[in-house]
Amino acid sequence: MTMPAPRTPEAGRILVIIGHPREGSLNHSLAQRYIQTLRDNGHQERDIDVIDLAHQTPELHPELQHLRAQGGETSHLTEQQQQWIDSVQTARHIVVFFPQWWGTYPGVLKGFFDLTFLSGVAFLHDKTIPQALLKGRTARIVMTMDSPRWWNRIMYRNAAETSLKIAIFRYVGIRVTGITRLTPVRTSTDQGRKRWLDTITKQALRDMRALPKPAATPAPQPNAVATK
Repeated sequence: MTMPAPRTPEAGRILVIIGHPREGSLNHSLAQRYIQTLRDNGHQERDIDVIDLAHQTPELHPELQHLRAQGGETSHLTEQQQQWIDSVQTARHIVVFFPQWWGTYPGVLKGFFDLTFLSGVAFLHDKTIPQALLKGRTARIVMTMDSPRWWNRIMYRNAAETSLKIAIFRYVGIRVTGITRLTPVRTSTDQGRKRWLDTITKQALRDMRALPKPAATPAPQPNAVATK
């Protein structure tokens, strides 16, 4: 079977993934601030894609076929998987929001990667050297946690962000441009959360400036007038 050429990301397209299983969370507020900043500063609605895992819960299937896309073929996958794969492939920049739980990230986010970053669409094994199929894309990681940064670094070895940055994103060719750690959540104040939201606003603006601009849509041409 001939391997189809990897899809080219669309200039200016941003995918926001909310990796919290409960709606109304702090992560949702942070993600909404990011999205609203894009909208308020002229980013086209068609270039903003959102996957909210509080509403789109990954459904893990025991069948091996749902964890492979041999030759890039996805027609055998669930509709949800196909939609997620399309969102990732068309994105130029991916932003992931999640809370650190048990030293890493919630199961819904792990399930998302298990069902979306498949062999055949995100990477390809060629003998002993894996081939990254999602090059040309960037990502930002935003995580909330209760642990102090020093505890996360020394005791957990930055497990959550290391897993995302190196074991997942780098493996498939996505370059992480920034990691934001917001802590502590449990004892945070309204003023502190406002500062976090302001930080997200600045990051959204920075990401917008770094993206290539989408090609302008050509203006419709007037109908030609027939002449004798």
